Amino acid sequence: RVCIVAWNWQPGTSTPLLLLSNRDEYYARPTTPLHWWDGAGSTANILAGQDLQAGGTWLGITRTGRLAAITNYRCVEPILATSPSRGELVAKFLQDDMDAATYLQQLACVAKDYNPFNLLVFDGTQLLGLQSRDGKVVEPCVGIGAVSNADFQTPWPMQASHPTNNFRKRVFPRNLNGRCLPSLSPRQATEPALAAWCESVNSTSNLPSKV
Repeated sequence: RVCIVAWNWQPGTSTPLLLLSNRDEYYARPTTPLHWWDGAGSTANILAGQDLQAGGTWLGITRTGRLAAITNYRCVEPILATSPSRGELVAKFLQDDMDAATYLQQLACVAKDYNPFNLLVFDGTQLLGLQSRDGKVVEPCVGIGAVSNADFQTPWPMQASHPTNNFRKRVFPRNLNGRCLPSLSPRQATEPALAAWCESVNSTSNLPSKV
């Protein structure tokens, strides 16, 4: 069991970012599945699951092409129950119109207020990450990348168990069980298109049988 976010970053192409994520959480923690969030303004633009305990999320996208995902950083120090929820960092980025660099630079100043995390954000143009442990903003390299429960660019069992080529073939195949992998650009991100895209990608019948 592990939290992991993996991506294929190809800026300047018709599909600049393809991202997959696995969330490891206690079964008892109440959540809702993928849905358009209720509310007015920027909240209504969010397509994500939702943590009903703290109100945030672990992965989400918007109609304007923004995306954010988070993983916990595993450390020996105990988790502080009084710290604010890390899931709110994903939701706040999705609700904001701030560019990725500015958002992470501002967040780095208060990152120590949260339990340790890695946050990956995409503003429609730039893909950046923040590791809270040292407040470092990371720019992922073009191509295949992943982050789990350690710093960015750190080998981790879930990642290191697959050599790069094998990881590429298993996690980002050219198609899924013979079906073409759908793509969606920010300009195509209407509500029906996003819903259909997520249903296609999220369908268990389309996923590789083994990763």
